[in-house]
Amino acid sequence: MTPMSDVMVLLLTFFMLTATFVKEEPIKVNTPGSVSD
Repeated sequence: MTPMSDVMVLLLTFFMLTATFVKEEPIKVNTPGSVSD
């Protein structure tokens, strides 16, 4: 179970870093699926 816990820790740290980055600089993504005029 050690490798699994290592992966979980890496994922948690990655998501935490990305969350803080998004809070600092919000990026607007235009999805082609939502625009259907």
